[in-house]
Amino acid sequence: MYSGKRIPYPYSVNLCDYFEDPLLASAVLPTPLPLIDLGQMREEEIRRHGTADIMELLLKQGRERTFLTWIKEHPALVVRMMDTL
Repeated sequence: MYSGKRIPYPYSVNLCDYFEDPLLASAVLPTPLPLIDLGQMREEEIRRHGTADIMELLLKQGRERTFLTWIKEHPALVVRMMDTL
């Protein structure tokens, strides 16, 4: 999962690219690495992710540093999050 400032995700999602012997690594590691780039997703799309949606929405807001504003604008989601604890 990625929620950085550079959009889209600027690095390789192929783990083998980070090894001295990528061919050997490819025999063991799954490729490509599944990536959820929150910066490229709309809130409506994230909300369809089930129980992970609240965490993903908060991570996305963390990048913009708008946690409190977002929480005030989405009280029902915050209540739902508190109910799952």
